[in-house]
Amino acid sequence: MSSLLSKQLSVYTLRNVLSLHVLVDYFGTRKLHQITNGTEVTATMFQATGSAPGASGYVNITDLNGGKVAFGAEDSNGKMDAVYVKSLVEIPYNISVLQISQPLNSAEAEAPTAAPTLNVTAILSKQGCKAFSDLLIASGAQTTFEENVDGGLTVFCPTDAVINGFMPKYKNLTAPQKVSLLLYHGIPIYQSLQMLKTSNGVVNTLATNGANKYDFTVQNAG
Repeated sequence: MSSLLSKQLSVYTLRNVLSLHVLVDYFGTRKLHQITNGTEVTATMFQATGSAPGASGYVNITDLNGGKVAFGAEDSNGKMDAVYVKSLVEIPYNISVLQISQPLNSAEAEAPTAAPTLNVTAILSKQGCKAFSDLLIASGAQTTFEENVDGGLTVFCPTDAVINGFMPKYKNLTAPQKVSLLLYHGIPIYQSLQMLKTSNGVVNTLATNGANKYDFTVQNAG
């Protein structure tokens, strides 16, 4: 995997590369060594999801002399990048996990892939946080939230009722104070509820590096 990681692909491109390594047909050890006419082209998840242009999401499997089995992406001009090493797990006709000598190379799978567009404020509005979303837009804090999406983002979203009750105090804050307060509700990493439950210690927020270095402490109460 080091050769793949050294390419420093984006997470979205890496997803395509990994999906090229998931075949949509079952291949156990026996089937690999009993391929009709010694070669077969099979579809991968890269092809099945519609992400692959043309037939670039297919993999060629070929039986070689000496009992070896080779694998190569269909768009690699006939180059067989990897050979079968051993079977790790086989549940016949359901799933098999096979070790190969190295990752498959595919120019199409490794092509730069744009990140999906996520509208943070639109998502918040649909989840009962429209008032908070409106404050992000009005203050300009929205930009900071959206810039952190690709690297991971957790938002603590006050409900509309909470925001409406707090508005008299909010209106008395200066513009920088409003931005800092709003940024305080975001963490620049992804944290699920389960991850938060198992965390202890100081957590940086989007406001930690601002004029007022706001962070908070997570304490596991057991």
